[in-house]
Amino acid sequence: MAVDDKVADAELGPSALGWPAARLADRWRRDALRETAAVGFDGAAILEIVGQQVTLEATPGLAFDAYAAPTERSLGAVFRHTAVLAGATHNADGLEGVGRMFGRVAYLLDAWEDRSSDRRHGRFNALDAATPRENGQGCDCSGCDCAGCDCNC
Repeated sequence: MAVDDKVADAELGPSALGWPAARLADRWRRDALRETAAVGFDGAAILEIVGQQVTLEATPGLAFDAYAAPTERSLGAVFRHTAVLAGATHNADGLEGVGRMFGRVAYLLDAWEDRSSDRRHGRFNALDAATPRENGQGCDCSGCDCAGCDCNC
């Protein structure tokens, strides 16, 4: 799925590299579905949740929570299933909560790490999409080189 994101964002360089990367992502997706099914986990449900990310990222101005939700839900489901695998289903709800919060933090850190590059290349970034930057308002330029940024700082 991470490779899918890189292909969609054209982060893998020339378009010639996009096709092999997409094929690799397809193969990894099929392998993951087979492996998750072997342990009783519904990997297809996770792919469906993560697939919603494309629609969300095409909608600027949502709250950061909305952009992070698919990552939160998918990691929550993964963490929940660890309780099933361990035979400790009484821990499922707690582990799901931990997974959701881990997903939120992971999504936030990824958005922060990619922010400057996303700005330079005109790519989606949840932090910028959730924070209007008209006339520099709402733009946090600390540590930002502002190349390609419309914040006028």
